Amino acid sequence: MEKILTVVIPTYNMEKYLDKCLTSLIMPENMDELEVLIVNDGSKDSSLQIALKYEKLYPQTFIAIDKKNGNYGSCINKGLEKATGKYFKVLDADDSFNTENLCEYIKFLRKLDVDLVMSDFMIVDQSNDINTTIDYKLPVNIVFSFEYLVKKNVPYMWMHAVTHRTEKMRNINYFQQEGISYTDKEFVFYPMAVSKTVAYFPKVLYLYLMGREGQTIDDNVWIKNYWMEVKAIMKLLIDYKEHKNEVSTEGLQFMQQQATLYISSIYHRHLQSGRKKLSINQLIDFDKWLKSLDEDLYHCMDKEKETAEFYFIKEWRKYKNNMKGYLIHRFIHRISYHLGIRSHKK
Repeated sequence: MEKILTVVIPTYNMEKYLDKCLTSLIMPENMDELEVLIVNDGSKDSSLQIALKYEKLYPQTFIAIDKKNGNYGSCINKGLEKATGKYFKVLDADDSFNTENLCEYIKFLRKLDVDLVMSDFMIVDQSNDINTTIDYKLPVNIVFSFEYLVKKNVPYMWMHAVTHRTEKMRNINYFQQEGISYTDKEFVFYPMAVSKTVAYFPKVLYLYLMGREGQTIDDNVWIKNYWMEVKAIMKLLIDYKEHKNEVSTEGLQFMQQQATLYISSIYHRHLQSGRKKLSINQLIDFDKWLKSLDEDLYHCMDKEKETAEFYFIKEWRKYKNNMKGYLIHRFIHRISYHLGIRSHKK
């Protein structure tokens, strides 16, 4: 039977979580329309054996792929190379799907012919208690334009909410950066910008686990590997420069919105208190690199509504060779703000 959905599961030393992940994909029906590619990224634990067990039990659905370690992006690239489903989605090995809703999702996709499908997701802890539900509240039972999604101005796109048409990904020669973590941002950047038609599945499909020890978003892990996140964001900005004249007006607007968020996050993480381990010299280097890459991107925050966050970034650029002066300025500004004195326009 033709595969409607390919789910790629990047897997590295996930024996503690992989069973739960894969079990969540076992449905009472529609299994023949689902393809699950478990890409083992050179794990040193029993992850591959677990994947092979499911392949043996459900050979029509599960396929174990073993490869040398190349980090997250290399697993996505291998999955896209092997995928036969009409639609393409990523599921991290420590996360899971809502099985009942997955069954409905397959039926939903069967009726569609769109470039992009959005769905809701939940952030859960290790006890499976719900921390947050991300509900996009988009139009249901209709196909709408990507222009509408951009005008909706969703503040941040998550990989967990996105399913792409496989053919679209191949047409743009999608290739995710390899050898580093934090490259999931690429999945919701340029591939979304080239979309024209969108559909929305108004139920929670993805259950995103937060709080696992060793997770890339764990503060200690993140500080150690922060350079990887910066490198991942730099790749997005390079993609923006390379493709900005190829996408639609809405696609360009979307990339600009997302790029502004990513750029500002780099400045904030260096400048906010509590991130003292991050070098200001690294931020100065990034600032120079960004200006040399694309002047429009460099000044993207100048065009945004003047919030305190964007204000401090612009002020830092004036003081970047005098951090003491910047910190004094910031302190005075915050005191003035709390006293009801506005030192800059809203």
